[in-house]
Amino acid sequence: MRRLLNSQKTVLVGGVNGLQSYWARAIQACLYLMDREGQGMMAASEVAARANLFSGKWGARLVRRWTQVWVKTRTLPESQRGRYAKVLSVLGHPTVRAAVRAYLRSEKWSQDPVRLKKLFNNELNAAEALEYRRVLESEEMPNGLKDFVTTVILPQYHLKPGRLGLSRSTMRRLLISEGFTWSEHRKAVYYDGHERPDVVKDRNERFIPAMQAIRYRLVRYKVGAVDTEEHPDLQLNGILVRPRLVLVAHDEMVAQAHDGKRWSWLLNGESPLKKKGPGRGLHQSDFICSTVGWLLEASVTLEYGKNHEGFWNGELFCKQLTEKFFPAFKKAHGDGICTRCFASLQDEP
Repeated sequence: MRRLLNSQKTVLVGGVNGLQSYWARAIQACLYLMDREGQGMMAASEVAARANLFSGKWGARLVRRWTQVWVKTRTLPESQRGRYAKVLSVLGHPTVRAAVRAYLRSEKWSQDPVRLKKLFNNELNAAEALEYRRVLESEEMPNGLKDFVTTVILPQYHLKPGRLGLSRSTMRRLLISEGFTWSEHRKAVYYDGHERPDVVKDRNERFIPAMQAIRYRLVRYKVGAVDTEEHPDLQLNGILVRPRLVLVAHDEMVAQAHDGKRWSWLLNGESPLKKKGPGRGLHQSDFICSTVGWLLEASVTLEYGKNHEGFWNGELFCKQLTEKFFPAFKKAHGDGICTRCFASLQDEP
């Protein structure tokens, strides 16, 4: 206790003349009388309480409780003053709320702009990028607000956070009270192309019947026993006349630097400001086999653009088929026959 009180690193609530400082000296006096003078805890606590301006009976009882906690955990008691539910919080003061409101609208809460730039430039590995997106979308704004309140707002009122600091849940409640909601970024108008009349007609009249016609020939595994392959009857008089088919799906996607976050804290009725252009982007073309999964060796990534690797077209797709997909499929299935499902894109043959 002596080292704690004499240390320059010790920060007591209220300073050296605060209530916590009196508690610490009372604990020190009680332990001194018990250890050096040989007094019992009852007598020592009463003397220590009176010496530090506490009452003789109730104060002595508190000193005994504080001393026992200190011996077990080496922690000092903390005052509950100002923590009653009906006490006005500094975060509810109109001036503080105005400062918080201005800060939230300035969007200065970005915690790591350098790392954010690396994310947009695809300079982070996949695992690090995935984790940073999660932090960026759900934690960065509350953490930025927490730092602003701790370093700017509270010092103006000669206050500092408690031992545990301000919690992220408190910052989220403050965001909600200011009219922000955790919202997904959506375009104003969205039309599901899968439900267009011509798409529905083609799916029902052409695609589904064609798939049903070859379904019995597809390589499949039993439900509940994924290691057991189903063997339909493909023979005629003991002679194999219909070979098995392996279903492989193909799809493409584009990722752009200015796609932005899908979720963020937004005021009701407002939308986030986005960059005018899409930014640099990557085009990804992949195949997924129904038996072995993603064909990694058949994957092609293109950094598209006039000043980069050009643009994806049918010629590049045919090149991917001949140089990437066919060798990868042969490696996985030998002389198997592939049934491919392609996305309906204009640049495909």
